Amino acid sequence: MSREIKIVSSVIAIVIAVVGLGLLLMQAEPTPPLPPEKAANAEEALARTTPHVRGKLDSTVTVIEFADMECPACAGVNSKLNQLVEEYGDRVKFIFRHFPLSQHQYALEAAMIVEASSRQNKTWLTIDYLYEHQKEWVNGSGPLDYVLEDNRLQNILGLEDSKFMSAMEDRDGEALSRIKQDKADGEALGNPGTPTFYVNGEQVFNGGLAEVKQKIDKALGTAQ
Repeated sequence: MSREIKIVSSVIAIVIAVVGLGLLLMQAEPTPPLPPEKAANAEEALARTTPHVRGKLDSTVTVIEFADMECPACAGVNSKLNQLVEEYGDRVKFIFRHFPLSQHQYALEAAMIVEASSRQNKTWLTIDYLYEHQKEWVNGSGPLDYVLEDNRLQNILGLEDSKFMSAMEDRDGEALSRIKQDKADGEALGNPGTPTFYVNGEQVFNGGLAEVKQKIDKALGTAQ
């Protein structure tokens, strides 16, 4: 065997050994765990149960809102959404779900406040109040400091301090888990931003509440 052939054979042997070692190391690495709270599909994401429901609970028409409490657009449509609930509440089920955006520093804290308040049946009052005063706490030190100042927690929201703070501190419990699940479901559905609505599974974003109302009327007409 010539010297050149021996060199080529040696190089090939080294390459085979390196590739084989690489494959062995890849097989030895543990499989990374799946992300927690991940929706398997859109149907599962839309069907997820939540306590934040109002209107006709057994309605054939369901409106789901994915919202960020720090989102100005969400605050802007909230009063009009409440008008829709008042108008259709005896015929339509309305659901609120969290979709805190990463660019909003107080979005998660505000979502936790909603969850903590819901344990004392103050969900909608708290959502309305946080939206109404959004600019104040965004430009201040955040929503938690804001609701704790001047005893707003008790005097305005009617919440018991100890129960509220206990829920807020439960960072690995039910409240945070629900927020994370809502966010994962919204991502699985392809939410383009906030607020994103679903009327019987049909996504509404750019059309806003005008399109939501159109779809409600159409769904109610089909159901009759």
